[in-house]
Amino acid sequence: MLLSRIHNKRYATLQTPKPLAILQPNHETQIKSIILCAKQHNLQLRIRSCGHDFECLSSVSTVPFIILDMLNFRSIDINYSDETSWIQAGASLGELYYKLGMTSPIHGFSASVCPGVCTGGHISGGGYGTMMRMHGLTVDNVLDARMMDVNGDILDRKSMGEDVFWAIRGGGGASFGVIISWKIKLSRVPPKVTVFRVKRTEEQGSFEAFHRWQYVAPNLPKEIFIRAELDVVNKTIVVSFIGHYLGQAQELLSLLEQRFPELHLKKKECFEMSWANPLSFGSMQALKKLWTMMIKIGRVWMKWNPYGGRMSEIPEWETPFPHRAGNLALLQYYVFWNEDGNNVTNHYMNLSRQLYEKMAPYVSRNPRETFLNYRDLDIGENPNNETLFKNSLVYGRKYFKGNFDRLVKAKTLVDPGNFFRNEQSIPPLQTTNLHNLQLRIRSCGHDFESLSSVSTVPFIILDMLNFRSININYSDQTAWVQAAASLGELYYKIGMTSPIHGFSAAVCPGVCTGGHISGGGYGPMMRMHGLTIDNVLDARLMDVNGDVLDRKSMGEDVFWAIRGGGGASFGVIISWKIKLSRVPPKVTVFRVKRTEEQGSFEAFHRWQYVAPNLPKEIFIRAELDVVNKTIMVYFIGHYLGPAQDLVSLLEQRYPELDLKKKECFEMSWVESTVFWIDGHPAEKITSLDELLVAQNGAVDFYKVKSDYIKKPFTKQALKRLWKMMIKIGHVSIKWNPYGGRMSEISEWETPFPHRAGNLALVQYYVYWNEDGIDVTNYYMNLSRQLYKKMAPYVSTNPRETFLDYRDLEIGENPNNQTFLKKAIIYGRKYFKGNFDRLVKAKTFIDPGNFFRNEQSIPPLQTTNSV
Repeated sequence: MLLSRIHNKRYATLQTPKPLAILQPNHETQIKSIILCAKQHNLQLRIRSCGHDFECLSSVSTVPFIILDMLNFRSIDINYSDETSWIQAGASLGELYYKLGMTSPIHGFSASVCPGVCTGGHISGGGYGTMMRMHGLTVDNVLDARMMDVNGDILDRKSMGEDVFWAIRGGGGASFGVIISWKIKLSRVPPKVTVFRVKRTEEQGSFEAFHRWQYVAPNLPKEIFIRAELDVVNKTIVVSFIGHYLGQAQELLSLLEQRFPELHLKKKECFEMSWANPLSFGSMQALKKLWTMMIKIGRVWMKWNPYGGRMSEIPEWETPFPHRAGNLALLQYYVFWNEDGNNVTNHYMNLSRQLYEKMAPYVSRNPRETFLNYRDLDIGENPNNETLFKNSLVYGRKYFKGNFDRLVKAKTLVDPGNFFRNEQSIPPLQTTNLHNLQLRIRSCGHDFESLSSVSTVPFIILDMLNFRSININYSDQTAWVQAAASLGELYYKIGMTSPIHGFSAAVCPGVCTGGHISGGGYGPMMRMHGLTIDNVLDARLMDVNGDVLDRKSMGEDVFWAIRGGGGASFGVIISWKIKLSRVPPKVTVFRVKRTEEQGSFEAFHRWQYVAPNLPKEIFIRAELDVVNKTIMVYFIGHYLGPAQDLVSLLEQRYPELDLKKKECFEMSWVESTVFWIDGHPAEKITSLDELLVAQNGAVDFYKVKSDYIKKPFTKQALKRLWKMMIKIGHVSIKWNPYGGRMSEISEWETPFPHRAGNLALVQYYVYWNEDGIDVTNYYMNLSRQLYKKMAPYVSTNPRETFLDYRDLEIGENPNNQTFLKKAIIYGRKYFKGNFDRLVKAKTFIDPGNFFRNEQSIPPLQTTNSV
């Protein structure tokens, strides 16, 4: 079974590596089983239909491998109503031609003259034939495809996307998946075509005829294809001219008498039949050198296939096959021998290389172009089961020219783990970190776990400090804000230029937009206008290649991912385009504290029921602090309206708060952003300059954790929480109400999934002032105990966590690695079901995982485990 499908005796020896198994599936589900089995056992998979396969890449490998033989996938379904056909990968061109010939005298297909070649590899490599000057290559006539990817999913043109569909039509299907079938476009042909095959010896003027052929054949009408084949016979060169004309013999003769008289074609040498039946050197001096070289080799022939016609009309980037306009001919060298043995093989291989070298001055260069269907490992390869980008670039440019880059991107999209590979496969995009340094990206802000500033492996910090421009456009109520511009700077600029605009973001003015927005971002207007990420319209991101992408060029999946999925997993956020919100000229704020004697317990218990259900315009945070071994509750409010309206509403809906009008302060929206700074007294706001004060370094040691509250605490549960807080002493808990706009946006709209069904976001803040390992361990343990005590009252399966409140204790990937199984642990807590889509986005934009940290999003990797 193995040897019968190997057509090059160089690879049909006892020494040739043999597969562990040759598998011939009968159904698509069996193909999936083969792929998954090969992945599980770390076996290389070679995919075989039938055909030349000159370097036997479908049958031979130097590492443990199995062969997936598509022999049984050979159905052909023709639809003459729209002149198309679905043809499976194991069906030969001969079978297709036969079926066409038996059912229609006026239809054909532009493909190879070798009937034993199968469509799986022929089409994916480009595919040419005698009608290419009229109808283009085989790949130019493909409308759709069915391919199984590395996960065993069957994709068609729509589901695989245009980049991958483009790639498999000339980029080598075996780099991207298993081609199951193609949908092809049939061509109209006349009822009769004309063919001829004439030999010309040197005495008959073969030299002059071939020299002239170079000028004539590429410029004849599209309907004419004349191949020139050079053979060595008795130490002379015999040239065979093999022609195919979509028309009658007399028309062909009349035309060639005028355009190519050197051929001396006679009518008796021409034969009319149905379509299904038949099946540059600059100077004469150069041709004489070629003649001499061929005679020296002896066992060699050369096929010259003319271009021009339709081949010159299709752009070189239309498909991966780039060899279009500007080429006179495609040339194939065929050196052959019959004797076995290394010495004989080496002799003829060296002669083949000498011939190739001699031709160099007369053919394409920079790169020296090569036809993928005529595989040639001598032009470059990746041995030993590896696919190195620098090696791939060598052969990739020769096969595909500038199209190689797009093929790499398509490969990265569909097979980032590089499961489908061989010695000349397309590589996925990998980041080459020459100095093996990890990059941490910093703008400014809390960064509770200091992932932007600390690493356990050698690293450098990219500090975005100087990227802080803010450009506001009030005509469409948007602004472009660079990553290191602080929220305070943004608020200041808005406040100095408009009394009726604001932005829904954090109450901490020193936090910068780069990380705040990419992590989700919330503030006192979130119940009215949603999160910060719900108000982002565009972004500029630098990817792993140094390309700056906007929303359109990065694609919707990546744009979705960076708005709440943590930008540092995907690239460097340079700037955001945000949507400003309309605000009233005056807003109302209050900050009241209630002791236990003043009813703090009852007021807070009631807060759980009231705060999430108030009108959207109202945001009331509850902050629990320990003061003199009792719990003090601060209620901090923000209302988009006048004080009297707020007081009247809360008298009805929340009398337990007992809010007085004298405790409320009306001010502009931008002044309210100053009010939120570290308990700033509302009555003492005289300047906006505090918004511009840079953040200082660390003041306390602390540990932050977070939870999402799904149902109100009972009074009994609250008493236990009160007791635990008093035990810790150095602890503060902030409760931020949800509801309003937060309940209206679906959980998959952005990566941030914590929407409807949540009453509040809770932040636990345990802090201490003393240095030392023992003190740190003491308070860290208290923080964990508090977190554990809260478990019965918060979200479960998973226990949800807010990304902007980073917490390495929920799971991490240490030591410079990112394992999917570990990332799932923290990923589900931060993102719930959105984690899977984040992984896909990461795989697309950073498959080599250059942008990583202890809690980054991993790319989808092929997991090979025995």
